[in-house]
Amino acid sequence: MHSHFPPQPKVGRKRINDRQTINGILYVLVTGCQWRDMPKQYGSYGTAWRRLKRWSEEGVWM
Repeated sequence: MHSHFPPQPKVGRKRINDRQTINGILYVLVTGCQWRDMPKQYGSYGTAWRRLKRWSEEGVWM
């Protein structure tokens, strides 16, 4: 099965679970809550916000 997510980096810190982060991003976008109010089960709200920002700038998330 082909993954739409980039592979884990070979060096440095491993990326937090992509599915968990996407679920957090969707939670915030659907509910309209503030990032800091995102439930902890989705990981760090800072990570989710940074990934959404980066993916938007790269044209991955439109």
